[in-house]
Amino acid sequence: MAMGLDLVELAMRVESEFRLTMTDAEAGPLCTAGDIHRFVCQRVGCRPARCLSQRAFQAVRRVLMAQGMARQDITLERNLDPRALDWKALERDLGQRLTPMRPASITSWFRVSLGLGRENPTMRELVMVLRDQLPGQDWAWTESRVWSHLVRLIADQFGIAEDEVRPDTDFVLDLGAC
Repeated sequence: MAMGLDLVELAMRVESEFRLTMTDAEAGPLCTAGDIHRFVCQRVGCRPARCLSQRAFQAVRRVLMAQGMARQDITLERNLDPRALDWKALERDLGQRLTPMRPASITSWFRVSLGLGRENPTMRELVMVLRDQLPGQDWAWTESRVWSHLVRLIADQFGIAEDEVRPDTDFVLDLGAC
């Protein structure tokens, strides 16, 4: 990146926004929005975005399969007896303590939590309850979160619409940075 005033200001804003430092040598080769995106993701340790519902479903499916249930029998509409689920294995798989989910009180807890008139929730209902107990990713930078922040910064810095910022947008050739 040729370090004209526009680009120096953009580099400073990127440093501030993502709480990182960028040397002139590191900034030099950053010529496009995509270059900056890759640089920031590397520096902040971007994590892939994960759907918490999918994570919960896959964990329950792994535990049920380990308990002998056939994969094709594990569907979102299947009724499950929560007392038969290996909760310790599920906690290990998710890396998360699940409270107040304990076998002694699990059936009544599900009925109260979900407003169910029946004892056995469906897999979908179980996944919803588990999803709500998993820690979100608000603290983590994901590639899409970094990109949306960069788009706002670049658009504001160069006075352009956000939809004009693409990964191949060149700061000098496309935006006239100097």
